[in-house]
Amino acid sequence: MLDDENKLWLGVGTYGLGVKDRKTGKFTFYTQMPEFAGYTKIPTVMSIKQYSVNGHIWVAAYNGGIYEIDKHVPVAQRVKKYTSHDVEWLSSNYVYNIFEDLKHNLWFVTRNGVSMRNADGKAVRFDSLQVGNSLMKTFLSYRLSKEQTEKYGELPIRMA
Repeated sequence: MLDDENKLWLGVGTYGLGVKDRKTGKFTFYTQMPEFAGYTKIPTVMSIKQYSVNGHIWVAAYNGGIYEIDKHVPVAQRVKKYTSHDVEWLSSNYVYNIFEDLKHNLWFVTRNGVSMRNADGKAVRFDSLQVGNSLMKTFLSYRLSKEQTEKYGELPIRMA
């Protein structure tokens, strides 16, 4: 993902995250960044998104939750980690993708459902569909109801 400072954010296989400065050509692995000093292991990065509202970088990790990076605060406060154990709005730590819709809501596609945060940080959680005794973890297509579409915008989501 190319950010607003012309830096390329990359998921590096099972080794976490790296950033390449396109002006200098320098590549920096997350373990070399002071803002990640408290995070010794970032699992496989699945998705990276820069939020258009505030410029924060959001990183989705497989079995690692979500990392929010604010480049405009002091280094020690730049990275926040969200897991399903810490916040109610995240339905799983297995986060596959991050989307931003036309109303600037952030959508997080996880193993157990879909989570959404709007611009002011309020969150909504859409868990997996329970049918009888079966938990449907595979969604062919997820579409919001008419009321939800009017409130949050239209966003088709595909998960496997």
